[in-house]
Amino acid sequence: MGMLEDLIAMREADLRVAEAWMDLVNALSDHAEALEKDGVRLEVTPWKGKLALDLRLIGPPKALPGPVPDGDPAPEPGAEQELKTGPWTEDEDRELLALDARGHPVKAVIAPRLGRSWQAVGLRLKKLKEEQAEAPEVEPEPAPAPEPEPVPPPAPAPAPCSVAAGRYALDLDALPTAREKAAERRLRAIGYAKPFTPASDLKLVQALGAGKSIDAASRSTGLSPAQARGRWKALLPEVTLENQAALAAVLNKRVELAKQ
Repeated sequence: MGMLEDLIAMREADLRVAEAWMDLVNALSDHAEALEKDGVRLEVTPWKGKLALDLRLIGPPKALPGPVPDGDPAPEPGAEQELKTGPWTEDEDRELLALDARGHPVKAVIAPRLGRSWQAVGLRLKKLKEEQAEAPEVEPEPAPAPEPEPVPPPAPAPAPCSVAAGRYALDLDALPTAREKAAERRLRAIGYAKPFTPASDLKLVQALGAGKSIDAASRSTGLSPAQARGRWKALLPEVTLENQAALAAVLNKRVELAKQ
């Protein structure tokens, strides 16, 4: 087990060295562009387990790409400037990212504007970009569910009308069956509020008895579908062929009575 642990420790040490090399190469790459704009070319080559840095003058610095950002101008070349140190503020981070997004170089524009060394600005910019790349994507909030449409209240049952009920009332003793007597009592209870009449009730019962839909039956009686549906439930709570026949017989007699 001792040899295996030694091998594992050696492997971990090699990985740490490799990671340190990668960090160093990335840091040098970040600053190579700024150096080239200043007329210096940075070349990195491995040599005997180390990195050899070759700095060569390639000419005068190139012109800055674009105008200096709005605000306080960058100091003139050669002007003394006290560089800031210490923790970065949120305002500095926002300004750094904004200037980098506009394509301004770190050493020539961004570092003088922020008042920090170009090395510190380059490292801070690299860290901010890594944090942005590692940040989890925020899923959009689901759209709110649409509110259900309100259900219209059912049509109210017609109010009883004692005057109409007494006008069209039949003699219960003259009715031959118990079903017809029950139908007559129900008609007296619900009455005849407008627009209902014995004739409209009879047409409704006959149309539905013939198999027509409630919409078709309502058209034959001059009622709305809601009125026809509510009237049918009031006239015949328990729908059977016998009850329907008894109701039709009573309505026929009431229609005849209304004509007198």
